Amino acid sequence: MVRHFAMFCLPQPSEVSLKAIFKAITKGFFAEFPAPVKDAAEAIVNASVEIYGRMSTDLLPTPAKSHYLFNLRDLSKCIQGVLQADSGVIREHDHIFRLFCHECQRVFHDRLIDRADKKYFYGILSEMASKHFQKELTADKMEESPIVFGDFMKVGAPKSDRVYEELSNIKKTVSVLTENSTHGPSTSGQCPSGGRGGHGQAEPDQAGRPHVWVQVFPNRDQQGLRLHDLPRRPQEAVQDGGSGEPGLCVPLH
Repeated sequence: MVRHFAMFCLPQPSEVSLKAIFKAITKGFFAEFPAPVKDAAEAIVNASVEIYGRMSTDLLPTPAKSHYLFNLRDLSKCIQGVLQADSGVIREHDHIFRLFCHECQRVFHDRLIDRADKKYFYGILSEMASKHFQKELTADKMEESPIVFGDFMKVGAPKSDRVYEELSNIKKTVSVLTENSTHGPSTSGQCPSGGRGGHGQAEPDQAGRPHVWVQVFPNRDQQGLRLHDLPRRPQEAVQDGGSGEPGLCVPLH
């Protein structure tokens, strides 16, 4: 039977190759940004590739953590998130650094289910902050003061008018989401259409606007908000499985 199939082997790109590819992309994107942001392009790629390498090597899947599968798609998502930066908002080195931290947490941290694994990730991010950005950022500080970015504060605004910016006022952010929630806070942790711990197609509202499922964490350990933005599949709702935390289903388009 094997003779009827063609077999292809694609070797894993080297770290040097990955950095060369993503540096070309990021430097081109940041060409029109202020110098402090433009100069951070190399640090962003170096840190992202190193985080990806350590996460994919050290946090391997187990029967209890079968979703711990980190591949090049995750590295690409991290860089893609940084490339949502707006030149009118991201003007300083600290601005792009905080955006980088948010994207790393969105792609890598939010998949982790074990507190020890989350601590390990924060340790890596803290190390990268010092090594590549000359920033002092402790794991405790990241947990106490989460960094969150989003473009949904102007609910209902056309995509061209939305700006990807830091949401420094978490209470205001939760308030906006609550006020514009289609289904209201869920007390059971149930996704309206997909069920707990799974994926589902969120039904559009009467105006035809798709929804995104937002998970709000009110406890001290995870004081923050995570938005699972799915630009290519805007009608798919996502919820962290089995968390039991309240969520919101919000029309963003």
